Amino acid sequence: MANQSEEYVFSVREEICNQCPLKNGNNCNAMKWLNPNTLEVLDHPKEGFIRGCGCRLSAKQRSTLSLCPAGFWGGEFD
Repeated sequence: MANQSEEYVFSVREEICNQCPLKNGNNCNAMKWLNPNTLEVLDHPKEGFIRGCGCRLSAKQRSTLSLCPAGFWGGEFD
């Protein structure tokens, strides 16, 4: 069971993912690439773009060891 501090971090992560253009339902779209600086999305790889991880977000957001591949969150529990 998570404590209040962990629950806060998990809720912030959820808000960040909810605003991400790679969010597709409850997943991070592994068929798209994102420029984390501009939020531009492409259907193909390009330098400076990060591929969506394909993870089920509701689980990943609550994992203390997980990181967003675009660098938007992670490392809060180091």
